[in-house]
Amino acid sequence: MNGNKAAQVSSFALHCLGWQHLRELADLSEHSSLSSLRSREHRELLIRTGVVHGAFIDNMLVGCSCLVVDTPRAYHLPDGKTMVLPVPNFYLCGSFVLPSVRGCGIGTALYHRRLTMLPSRAGTTVAIEILGTGKPLEVDRDASIGLRFHLAAGFRIVGFSAEPDHGPMLILG
Repeated sequence: MNGNKAAQVSSFALHCLGWQHLRELADLSEHSSLSSLRSREHRELLIRTGVVHGAFIDNMLVGCSCLVVDTPRAYHLPDGKTMVLPVPNFYLCGSFVLPSVRGCGIGTALYHRRLTMLPSRAGTTVAIEILGTGKPLEVDRDASIGLRFHLAAGFRIVGFSAEPDHGPMLILG
């Protein structure tokens, strides 16, 4: 896109993704830092057990946001002690917007849609991991905007991922 992106992206639609969107999700993952979307098995798992929302412009998938309920996700405290997210929980397992349409409100809309889909359950932990570089708590350059976004939304860093990228683990509140 050239010029003012926001002016060029006059409208977009948000939809819950189903099995018919598996191929589009795979295509989007080729442009994404969300390595978990590259696995067909994981995409199928997200659609089967999670909530995956997509953002569409002119029927083209340009962004997605995923949520999984009650996942026993391991992470490390800064001192190295291993913890597991308490259940019940909502694990916001990733968001991505194509670079060509970033800055137009699509990511914010996906984020808010995802939060409105959370059932009201007292005492439920809401967590997200930010993509790391392989060094504990170091954020991948492409994911730094996501870290800033979530910190501004009220999340706090509690440790780092047990995944090989070792990105920050954030919890809401």
